[in-house]
Amino acid sequence: IKPIAPNEYNGSVNAEEFMRFVRQTTRYIEDGNVPVHREVDIMSRYLTGKAYKFYERTCGDNPDNWTLDRFFIKLYDHIFPLSFRTNQRRKLRQCSQGKHKVLDYVGYFEDLCDTIGMIDPQEKVSLLWDGFNNYITSGLYNRNLHPERSTFEDV
Repeated sequence: IKPIAPNEYNGSVNAEEFMRFVRQTTRYIEDGNVPVHREVDIMSRYLTGKAYKFYERTCGDNPDNWTLDRFFIKLYDHIFPLSFRTNQRRKLRQCSQGKHKVLDYVGYFEDLCDTIGMIDPQEKVSLLWDGFNNYITSGLYNRNLHPERSTFEDV
């Protein structure tokens, strides 16, 4: 099966579009078995506008010296204002299930985590746990799960 190319990304300040581009590009690179030293160069073909200008200024002359992860981190820092990650962390701390289905809540929670970047795995579990409705956490305790020792996957 031929790898599916990612949608183009123009550098818009839209976390959902950015994360979609990261996921699609990563999958495309993996499915295409692209050598590590060519990943950023191949990925650049799907950048437009502000995102492509950033690529040209930072690594366009020497993309072989960049990793895909490093490029995505630098692009994120360039595109999104400094306060964005702080605001996302605030949303994450205030995130709760409320009237949402568990899968919808977990999906939204994971999307927030993705836009923040590196987050301690146990802190992630604890924050997710704290946002669940009480009847859900009771059920988790009944299954011998605990926010301080269970993994995200187990919860």
